[in-house]
Amino acid sequence: MVGPAPTSEQGDSDGNVPLESLERHLWLYESDYYRSLLEKAKLTDPTSLTSSGETIVIQYACLNRVLLSCKLLESFFVPNLSERTQGQIEFQVTSFPELGVAGPDTLDLVADGTLDSAIIYGAYVAGQIPAIDIQNLLGIYSSTEQEFRANQAIIEDVEDLVLGETGGVVLNHSWFTSSDQYLYCKEPLNRVDDFAGKRTRSHSATLSDWINGMGADAQFIAFSQVYTALESGILDCSVTTAWAGHGESWYEVTSHINGPLPSFPFHNNVINGDVWHSIPADLQQILLEEAAKSELEALRLASIQNEVSLLDNIAAGMTHVEFSPGIR
Repeated sequence: MVGPAPTSEQGDSDGNVPLESLERHLWLYESDYYRSLLEKAKLTDPTSLTSSGETIVIQYACLNRVLLSCKLLESFFVPNLSERTQGQIEFQVTSFPELGVAGPDTLDLVADGTLDSAIIYGAYVAGQIPAIDIQNLLGIYSSTEQEFRANQAIIEDVEDLVLGETGGVVLNHSWFTSSDQYLYCKEPLNRVDDFAGKRTRSHSATLSDWINGMGADAQFIAFSQVYTALESGILDCSVTTAWAGHGESWYEVTSHINGPLPSFPFHNNVINGDVWHSIPADLQQILLEEAAKSELEALRLASIQNEVSLLDNIAAGMTHVEFSPGIR
């Protein structure tokens, strides 16, 4: 497990996953869920390819290409799947912004075949499946490990909710491995009182509940507009991951990165039922095995990505303000 990440930006400063990071996450690699993925991947007994001459194109819609979960699919899953199937399955990664997909309608778009395959992002479809917001209860977990153990217990139930609406098949799960949430602000949040009245960009209904509950004022603003809103003073703070905030250069318009709220959510990657049943059985099984390998790789990278992202913001001039015991 020690060694290079699929691309340099997915690892540490040297593009690697080091031993010490993996050792800090033994709770992840010793979990029942991780062991179940090893069985699905069939690393020692892979399915033999018997199909030939097939040309199967599957378009997959990820949330946004800038996210590490999307980058991993492109850099790891897609080439490995093409090699295993000798080019018979072409998995094309696109994104919601490129397709003009808002997100709340993805369940229906997969169900009716408008989308071959897509990520079902819990916060976007909670209006249709309210119970799925159990994936996005930011603020209730004290650690990433605690949230992972909770997710391990509910993952099959959440799958059932999604499949009940789509009639499809779950390929695997996207783990948002650099997903600890930070408040990028122009001021430090040292005490609960410091939240009072701060206009703070949110990206989900449950996060808005947390922001408002802390005394701040949750605002919905498109991600692409946050930089300008922070720069002009329309927003006082904005919540996102350290990786995404750094990628959008929020360190140029804020000075303090406060937090985090531990966050390690999973979201289901689903393929349309008709598309699935059109694929020969051997290719179906190979697709599931490669999808499991991709999920294993995401969990390997989970050991390093949160740490690196925070350090990148500090190197860019941000001051990290860890939440006090009072705020926690």
